[in-house]
Amino acid sequence: SFFCYLSFVVSRKIGLLASSLLETTRTHSSDAHDESSSLSSSSNKNKIKQKQKALRQVESVECLEMIEKLFKNCAQNPSEKKYRKVKFETNAKIKAAFESGKSTTSNESAVQCFLTHGWVLEEGETNERVLKLPEAVQQTFQDVREVTERKETLRQVTLITQVLL
Repeated sequence: SFFCYLSFVVSRKIGLLASSLLETTRTHSSDAHDESSSLSSSSNKNKIKQKQKALRQVESVECLEMIEKLFKNCAQNPSEKKYRKVKFETNAKIKAAFESGKSTTSNESAVQCFLTHGWVLEEGETNERVLKLPEAVQQTFQDVREVTERKETLRQVTLITQVLL
């Protein structure tokens, strides 16, 4: 009975720590965006909040790693057409990463993350859905950093949760 109580107390503390860590990261990320966009319009701030919300909906480190890689390729090679198109329904690696979350909506949360970052959903040559980044839109390294921060936060929370179990 003492060990059950001790286990409960430890799991409660770690749960609170994980929640605190997530909230601190969200607040820090939000504060950084608020400072950088203080001169921006309210619609710009709304876009930033939509991006952050979409990133928080992605529940898989593997999926975030794929998003990070795809965003980074676009940021590093803005004129390369091959990086501006993602065949997420037919590319096995991308499909597996997008579907790696715990929920049945993992794929859609990954797609939503792209959409909030300026990508558009189109129909490909073989009637599959394809994500494309329009020529007028640039993927930024700030976008890549935000994905990286979310990935690292999720990784830490996952490790803490595994310690509990």
